[in-house]
Parts: sequence; structure tokens; C-alpha cells
Amino acid sequence: MTMKKLLLIFCIISINIFLLSKDFLIVDSDKRKLTEDELQEKTLSFLTYSRNEIFARHGYIFKNGDLSYFFNHMDWYKKSSNDFNLNNEEIYNVNLIKKIEEDRKINSPKFPKGIVTKYNFNNKPLFYIGEMGHNEDYYKVGYYENGKFILLGSDYYWTLSCKSIPVEYLELNNIGTIPKIADQCVTIEDSTRIKIYDIDFNYNNDTSLNPKKELVIQEMPESGSGNGTVNIAGDDINGNFQLLFKRSGVLKNIFPVGNNKIQIEIFRKAGYVTSSKIIYRYIINRENNKITKIPFNYENVIYQHNVPNKYKCNKLIPIYVDAISAMNKNPNMIIGFTSKDETYRIDVFYYLPEIEELKKFNENLKSLSFEGINIDIQGWVNRDDFEGNFSYFQAGG
Repeated sequence: MTMKKLLLIFCIISINIFLLSKDFLIVDSDKRKLTEDELQEKTLSFLTYSRNEIFARHGYIFKNGDLSYFFNHMDWYKKSSNDFNLNNEEIYNVNLIKKIEEDRKINSPKFPKGIVTKYNFNNKPLFYIGEMGHNEDYYKVGYYENGKFILLGSDYYWTLSCKSIPVEYLELNNIGTIPKIADQCVTIEDSTRIKIYDIDFNYNNDTSLNPKKELVIQEMPESGSGNGTVNIAGDDINGNFQLLFKRSGVLKNIFPVGNNKIQIEIFRKAGYVTSSKIIYRYIINRENNKITKIPFNYENVIYQHNVPNKYKCNKLIPIYVDAISAMNKNPNMIIGFTSKDETYRIDVFYYLPEIEELKKFNENLKSLSFEGINIDIQGWVNRDDFEGNFSYFQAGG
């Protein structure tokens, strides 16, 4: 046999072993005795599934729904009967894993990793994985930190239906991982801060550039400085999943501004102890993933001056869709009018650096003259219109 043929056979065997290892949690748990050290850092779900994997190799028919669903999606699993014998290595490994599982459940377990949430991302399963903190209290309240996104191929779409699945299995089969996307803590309840945005780039029906349009936007809780973190991940123009944007602040808005370009608006506190905030604006070019910060000028930076106060409206005045329209009194951008004798909560804003003062209506608080009547409106009014047409009612709140 020639060296060329030997090399080809070796490559084929190596590929088969690699593919096989991706289907098994522990590829050789039927051939060698496992050690306690190699299992100590594994998640509880990994221990449970890897122990049952030993039985699954023999065609064990599972009564547990999660286990049955998981192993039925393994190409190597052929369920036959529950009448079989384990070899010595398998018996040893089953007992060892079971012991570690029981110890983990009893002794205030600290899960090193856990699935916080999962999504259908461009018809591929996407998981957000959190790492458990070192403090045991983290386990009790379900906190995770140092989270990361794991994206699987479309062949693994079935994993989204799994009620439980080992994180290690996801890591083994990932096609796009963004490690340590956030340093702040996140809980299961906080998973609502992670959203899938579907951005429509198809301006003028131009399909010459066709990046994946869905984005994952994660908003982490505010830290001591008052600023949270905004992480934006998605596919680039070549379909590679990656972190596209990471900035401190609170997401205010995101929208397309042309083919393959997205504008992002981030609200950030102006200092550690202040109610003042500044809006920062960025452009992401999805064609090359370049991030451009829009320069400061009166059209793109807003400075919030004070805590909102309550004012009573004395006259009907126009409400505009945005601040620029209010500043220019654009009649085509009027979305409604204030109601006389209604009370509004009003924020004071400045445009930098010109310091053009505007007033923003956030919401109607309560009806004064008309009991039970509330106005659901949000928009902007011109400073000149505000003066003399509103009377001070109550501070803050």
C-alpha cells in the first residue's frame, strides 16, 4: 500500500472520529474509566446526559421526555430494548457520574454555566450562555455573568425545542461563538433584555448587497455609574456571526439609514451623580462592519437638563414627531395637539453646542378637568410655544 493511500485512509478515519466525537458528550465512556477531576467542572445537565448516554449506546428506551428527545436526534442512537449488560468501564462510569450528580445537588451547587435564553436567529438556533459567579448566592438567585452567544447550524434547529440540553453539547457544535460578551450580571428574568431585531435594509429594492438582516441586541442592567451596556451581534456580509457593536449606555433607538447601514442611538449619563444624559449616535455599515460615530452637533446630540416636572396646559399647541421638526416648526411633521387643562410631564432638553432648548412630552399623567380622560401621546414642542402656554404644576415624578 502506497504512502498516499495510507495518508488518505488516516484522513478518513480522523474525520470519522471527529464527526463521531461531536455526536457524543463523552466519546469513549464505554472504553475507559473516567476520572472525578475531569467531571467536576461540568454542568449538572452534562452529567445527567452523559450518564444516560452510556445506556443510549445500547439502545435503551427512555421514558424521560427530555432524554428521549435528545437522543432520538443522535444519528448513532438506535433504540431497541432495555435488556442489555454494561461492561466494567461503563458500570464504573455510571456509578461515578451518579455520585458526582448527587454531591452537586446536596452541597449548594454552583453551576459553572447555564443557558439564559435561546432564539431562532436567521433560522439557526442561538443560545445565550452565562457563567455562574463565584459567590454561592449567585446560584440561589439565578445570576450569571460573563455571558456569551453560541450559534449552531441549521441542522441543530431541533435544539430550540429542548427543555434541557447540556451547554457543553452546544459548545461542541457551535459554528459561531462570541465569548464574554458581557461582564455584568444577568438573571433568567433579565433575558427579556435580549431581543432579536429584524432590520429591513432593502431600500429601493436593491438586493445587490444582502447581509443577514437580523440582529441580536442585548441590554445589560445599569451599573454603579448609571450606564448599562448595549451589545449588538449578528451576521456580517459573509454570514459570519460576530459582535458588531459594544458600548456603555441605554439603547434609545435603532433603524436603517440606507442600504446596509444602521443608525444606533445610545443614551448615556453625563456624570456619576446627575440626571443629565447625552444621546450618542453611531452608524454601523453592515457591508464592512465599520462603526462610525456621528460628530457632535445640534442635530445629533441631545443633553437632558433636568428631572421632568409636571405642567398644566393652558392652550392648544402643536406636537411634533421629533426635536428637529419642533425646532423648525415643520407643519408636515405635526402628530397632534396638546389638550387644554391636561397635565403633562415635561423633560427639558438642550441641543449641543448651540444650546437650543426644547421641551419633550413624555406622557400624560392625569386628567384635571375631565375626570377619567387620559391622553396617550409622546412628542416634542417648540420652546417658544411652550412659554406662556403652560403653568407649573408639580415638581418631578
